[in-house]
Amino acid sequence: KIALFNCNIRSVPPKKSGGIEKIINYLIQGFTSYGHEVTLFSAGNCIKRKYLKNVSIFPQDIENLDLEDKEKEKLNCKLTLQLAKTLAERQNEFDIINNHCLGAGIPLLGYVKTHIVSTIHESLTKEAIQRITPFKKGNFISISYAQRKPLLDLNYVANIYNAIDVNSYPMPTKPEEYLVFVGRISWQKAPHLAILTAKKLGMKLFILGKYKDKHLESEYYHKYFLPTLLDNKKNVEWLDEVDEKTVQKYFN
Repeated sequence: KIALFNCNIRSVPPKKSGGIEKIINYLIQGFTSYGHEVTLFSAGNCIKRKYLKNVSIFPQDIENLDLEDKEKEKLNCKLTLQLAKTLAERQNEFDIINNHCLGAGIPLLGYVKTHIVSTIHESLTKEAIQRITPFKKGNFISISYAQRKPLLDLNYVANIYNAIDVNSYPMPTKPEEYLVFVGRISWQKAPHLAILTAKKLGMKLFILGKYKDKHLESEYYHKYFLPTLLDNKKNVEWLDEVDEKTVQKYFN
């Protein structure tokens, strides 16, 4: 019996291309295909599947609410804390708990005492290290060995790279000469480097990603991304965030 814990900001799978929630969905597919009983603690509009139970305290993902970004963040913190307490009350029902929210869901590590492992999906910035350090004796999964470098003394129990369903991205029969960047507009993803790469190669670039953290990523956006984009707008097309099927079309 496995519990998967997600923040309330996005549904599983995400409505668009997503990131963490896409990985959680792959885990659900894998676990349930082997007959494991999985319980997903997340937003109320997540996937329904055989062998999957859903637990939520809010009917939908917060990202698609008509609210300012800061209000969404506040609501996510509040609801994710409530969801963490709900899971803590039921922790003895599960053989293992896999936590995928080390932002708003960090208090979960203080509530759950046994059988919990947390996957780190973010860069270990100073802010992230401050959040995680009080729980450094817990169990953690990194998504790359390079990710570990700023905090090598965490109790890493595994390193598991993020992956995609390769069957959804078959080799194109008639490849076209263009480049694609998929990811949010942030300093962690650095799409301005993709623009500079396309410029150096003399190729067309499609950017499939959302500028969604305007109060966190404003400096990167205005100092690096936007000037680079404007200087190369003839060869770059920014399509914002799109759904997974649209992403796949650009790779087929």
